[in-house]
This record gives sequence, C-alpha cells and structure tokens, in this order.
Amino acid sequence: MDYITIDDIKVYTGATYTAEQEATLTAIVDALEDQMERYCNRTWNTEDFTETFDGGGNTFLVANPPIDEITSVEVSGRELSSGEYFNYGGYVKLDKHTNQRLQNVVIEYSVVAELPLPLKNALIQWVADTYTDQLISGTIDTEDVRTVSVGPVSVNYGQNTTQGTSGDSSSGLLSGVPEVVADVLKMYRKNPL
Repeated sequence: MDYITIDDIKVYTGATYTAEQEATLTAIVDALEDQMERYCNRTWNTEDFTETFDGGGNTFLVANPPIDEITSVEVSGRELSSGEYFNYGGYVKLDKHTNQRLQNVVIEYSVVAELPLPLKNALIQWVADTYTDQLISGTIDTEDVRTVSVGPVSVNYGQNTTQGTSGDSSSGLLSGVPEVVADVLKMYRKNPL
C-alpha cells in the first residue's frame, strides 16, 4: 500500500534526489510501510470484508472497524432488510436476537480508512531518518543498493523487484524504531480480537 510518496519526503527534507537515491527511498518506504501495517495489525484503504459469527445475540463486533457501509446481513440464510440492522462503526446491532446456532450470522461490510495524519507524518520522518542514518553509517551505496535493513525488516531488491521479510514477534517489530515514531505507532495499533 502506498501511504507516502517520494514527493512527501522531498517536502519534509527539502532535498532533491537522484534516480538511484529515489529507488533507495522507495525500497525503504516499502519496508517501513509493511512494518507499520504488521505492527498496527491493519491497513488503511478501502476494502470489503465478510465475517461470520455465531448466533445467540444481537450485537456483533467486527474485526476491521470502522464500518463505512454494511452491504448485507444474513441470519440463518435469510437476508435482513436495512431496517433490521444498524451500523455503529465498530459493531453491528440487529433489532432482534438471533437463534443460538454456530456460524449462522454473516455480515458483509466495507471500510474506507485513510492513514491518519500523525501516522503519515511519523512514517515520513521514519523514512527520512532511516535513509540519513544508513547514508551516514555507510550501510547503503546509492549507486548499487541491494539490501536495506531496518530493525527486524530486511528488503532485498534488484532492478525491478522488492521482497521483504520480518520477524514474527510483534514486540520485535519496534526494535530499532525511533521513539517518537514508536509512540505514534502504539496509538494506532489494533489488538487482535
């Protein structure tokens, strides 16, 4: 997902970059965006979801809030009309309790979520800082970059491909992250249900 652009970084740093430097920045952006999504357990975009719930109640917490629009709600194979369910952003409430059966409530909904501005600004700062740190330490050569490493994330790439890898530990995803950026990431982390 492209949350920030090279132009965003240029505005932040006030610098201009060569094509090779922009390729390096693009690889860093890809790695850090992936790391941000993994740590926060979410993406920010327009996406459709279908979730299945056990019946026995009338309130269903969705895994990917906030709900922009409910496409359909089906209970035991019967589609409900729009007046029989209500969108509360983070959950759906039905006007009646459902039968207590396994996997008999299916809710389809869409989410439109834009990357919050504080998170976007932190991501831009993180990319710029990472690029600068790696130039200073000499770990990247802008003429022939093949690998960029940030904390537990390593991106290997050639002329037209990128591939990222990351450790499995969610706490390990913040190792090497600047404290200011880590504080912002923590604010937007979605804990698994």
